[in-house]
Amino acid sequence: RAGIVSSTISAEMLKRAKTNIGLLLRTVANDSPNLWVLRPLIIGLLKGKHRYQIENAIDIRNLLFRTNTVLTTDLSSSVDGDTSLCVDNDRATACVQTSANGYIEATTSDITSICSFGLLPSVTGTQQLVFSYSQDGITFASISLDSALVDVSPLTWRYFDFSELIYGTVFRISDASGNPLTPAEVQFISKVSEVPCYRLNIDDYESLPDKRATGSQSYQFYVERLVDGPIINLWPVPDTNLTSLYAMVQYYPSEPATFSEVLSIPQRWFEYLVVALATRMHKELPQIDQVRLAMLEQDSALLYQVARDEERDKSPIRMVPKIRGYTR
Repeated sequence: RAGIVSSTISAEMLKRAKTNIGLLLRTVANDSPNLWVLRPLIIGLLKGKHRYQIENAIDIRNLLFRTNTVLTTDLSSSVDGDTSLCVDNDRATACVQTSANGYIEATTSDITSICSFGLLPSVTGTQQLVFSYSQDGITFASISLDSALVDVSPLTWRYFDFSELIYGTVFRISDASGNPLTPAEVQFISKVSEVPCYRLNIDDYESLPDKRATGSQSYQFYVERLVDGPIINLWPVPDTNLTSLYAMVQYYPSEPATFSEVLSIPQRWFEYLVVALATRMHKELPQIDQVRLAMLEQDSALLYQVARDEERDKSPIRMVPKIRGYTR
């Protein structure tokens, strides 16, 4: 479509095409939120910390403050380690297991449901967490929370929402990496409660008389949109280590590292990207065919609008006029 004969395509042209694909995806991301790059993220909060950065993201679409209902049963450890230190709301203490392949267990007298799990590492290292559960304490089923080794840093919460409720009387968390478990805090969560947080602009946030005021619930936030990713500034500042945020984050579309990779975009955008790339590549030619370029630009604009109009969740909108009498 660009008017380039395939036999004349050089390595330099391929390099330019790859660059233009990346620029096109960034342009698409800048216009409106794209549904396929909106992903949920659970951010664990720490007492006294008000700034939380999300790397490689564009912006925060929605933010909910989450309160976790945690199982109140006593925990036990399969090896050494004081489990009372990982449920004391104190990130300076930890349940330190000195042997590998151990687990921390929560036991209930009746069958209980678990919807989420949280762990706060106390040291830098790698983890590959496995969640196990049983209804009789004998036969266990397991869920791999990490598909591979994951680098972890101390005092950075790791939360996992299960796709469905997990029922059992015994719940265990273990580490398949071969490293001992050393969590500062552990949460077996049976229920979550979420309330919306409201976004402030920079002027409103800077006008707050006490930006470091603490509270049990953060209900406002300001987003600094920086090069490395947005930073969430919470207000009031959390006064506990046991709450979290549920964020709907807008990420950049991933561009291919090589031409053998498939673009991770929905099919509704395919034809637009083909024509838009052809338009850009035609401008790279030494001699530009103005007629072909005008045709490509017209097709590109039309296809972009078709794809953009379909970038919606098709939820119904109900508008009810509020008509009432007026008196003065």
